[in-house]
Amino acid sequence: MDGNQNFNEQNTDVTYSYDNAANTYDKPTTKKGLVSMILGIVALACGITCYGGYVGIGCGIAALILSGQATAIDPEDGKAKLGKTFGIIGLILSVLGAIISIVLSIIIAMNN
Repeated sequence: MDGNQNFNEQNTDVTYSYDNAANTYDKPTTKKGLVSMILGIVALACGITCYGGYVGIGCGIAALILSGQATAIDPEDGKAKLGKTFGIIGLILSVLGAIISIVLSIIIAMNN
């Protein structure tokens, strides 16, 4: 037997089906997960630096809202999960930074 003939005989048992290619489910695409991740990173940066406490609070809340909307559309959106995580951490740090800023302002005002 020829090597090519043996190869061709083996491939006759293989069948290919393209039915699944037409019936695939496309996940809905949205930019909300990406935007929530970016806002979460901004909130985290503002919370860490303590310069933008109020900006960090706003970005953290927006990140949480957008990540919830993105997760409702696609529950396995990794960017939305990161946005939620960064948003929560950034929100907590920003609130703590704002409280510390207010307390320090009061203390400085009382000493003058």
